[in-house]
Amino acid sequence: MHVYIYNDEGASPFCVAEAEHTFEQLNLSVSLVDSNQLDLIKRPTKGIFVMPGGQDTPYLSKLGHRGCAALDAYVRAGGVYIGFCAGAYFGASRIEFELNTPLEVKGERYLKFYPGVAYGTLYPDVKFEYGGEGGAYGSLVKSSLGPSFYSYYNGGCSFRPDSNGCQPEGQKTPRIISSYGDVDQSPPAVLSINHGRGHVILSGVHPEISPEGAKENGTPLNVVNLVESTNNLRIGF
Repeated sequence: MHVYIYNDEGASPFCVAEAEHTFEQLNLSVSLVDSNQLDLIKRPTKGIFVMPGGQDTPYLSKLGHRGCAALDAYVRAGGVYIGFCAGAYFGASRIEFELNTPLEVKGERYLKFYPGVAYGTLYPDVKFEYGGEGGAYGSLVKSSLGPSFYSYYNGGCSFRPDSNGCQPEGQKTPRIISSYGDVDQSPPAVLSINHGRGHVILSGVHPEISPEGAKENGTPLNVVNLVESTNNLRIGF
């Protein structure tokens, strides 16, 4: 199975590198693609397209309706879309990010894999900053697949239904794979969604980021140590 990782304006170099390393560790072949190379994924395949962490608004401006239609067709035909953090926001019908702050982003998104709102950030005690580690946090992830573990988090989302949304054709009700164990009411952290003949994973946390990679990137040591403390469980997830 081949993995395509989006690497264009908005994609965090750190998140791209960690995603690339993670999938190579799983013995999967990996290619980095930009917004002008989406024709690659039109080939009949059951590969994986990864939208990494970074910044959602450049994803929207670079891909637009045409790029999102290509991604939607890719998944409906049997491909897999994995969105981490910004890629998870981008996969929802609507986004609400840092409302009532200078960083506010709010509006419709075109993929609509999740027929609802991706909202964040979730930890008021840390201050998110683009391109920095000020908002980094060790999220306690309660998994339905096994024991809880700590995952790197930096500005990610949770998900809630949108009363104005409707379920896309060929899509089943999203399944909650894991939730935030340290956020009030334990909202969803990772969703699994069947879409046509394909599949979508939207993750507000970063299970693809290793403690070693986080440390090299300047993540605060308390966060690195939390992720390291349950690293085997993170890898198993």
